[in-house]
Amino acid sequence: MESQRIFTLTEVCAFLSDKTDKAWSRGDLLEQAHCLSLQVFATTPVSSRVIIRGGDRDYDAGLPASGRRLALLLAPQVKDLWLHGSATTSRPALEFGDPGYQTFTEVLAVRAKHNRAGHTRETWPYDGWDDGEFMGESDVCFFADAVQITDETCRFPLHTVEELVRHTLVAALSNAQQLSHDSPLPAVRGITKDQVLIAFGDLVTTNLAKRLSDAEGLYGDNGARVQRGTAGGRHKSLWNPVVLAVGLRDPGGIARHMLHKAFQEHAFLSGWWEEWKTVYADLP
Repeated sequence: MESQRIFTLTEVCAFLSDKTDKAWSRGDLLEQAHCLSLQVFATTPVSSRVIIRGGDRDYDAGLPASGRRLALLLAPQVKDLWLHGSATTSRPALEFGDPGYQTFTEVLAVRAKHNRAGHTRETWPYDGWDDGEFMGESDVCFFADAVQITDETCRFPLHTVEELVRHTLVAALSNAQQLSHDSPLPAVRGITKDQVLIAFGDLVTTNLAKRLSDAEGLYGDNGARVQRGTAGGRHKSLWNPVVLAVGLRDPGGIARHMLHKAFQEHAFLSGWWEEWKTVYADLP
């Protein structure tokens, strides 16, 4: 597998199962690719042609290797493939030497610059609010005809596979460390202010610490705070992270996948994982 660059869904599931000591299904793979905003490609028909859309007419893009180029899935298409088993895209995956091509490291740098924290659809200065994170797509190059994607035609680049392995192993290590520190696990009603800021503080542009201090009624009729702190700090205020996350999302707040990633990456949120997955599925 190491000698290849692009892998099928079946190959990646088998590879991840072997490397992470955890059985991976196609749903697991596509869910993680979507939640982590990783690149997913797809093979295209031999007849596929890349064009440049401009004005009243289309132009041949003049890109090499017409008929064997890969398609690029944006976040909505990865989600459609995950949940419904098929998707369509008109985006070609740019290759080294193509105008506008970027490595995935460069794609991540663009994402960091275009951070959505603090923005709404109306204030976002770029195109594609509904398309999730930037995937390295071209603004002008498209397939003349939309490409149909299935489990059999989707492909995963090496950097996506490597990131899935890294993320899974880091999460497993973090959970193991948390269990070793806290076993047997006590019943926990919420997370502390410090934990709230660790999980969500970098995702917002407002002063979250101050909003927590002015917590009366924060998010929902009953508020996200499940325990009020006592004078002297003997007992700390505790917060329901799921209620907080929903409040930070709505209206037009932090992107869903960024909140989802926070629940995946922080072991102290593991006790709310099942509740969060249920809520996450219904978030706009």
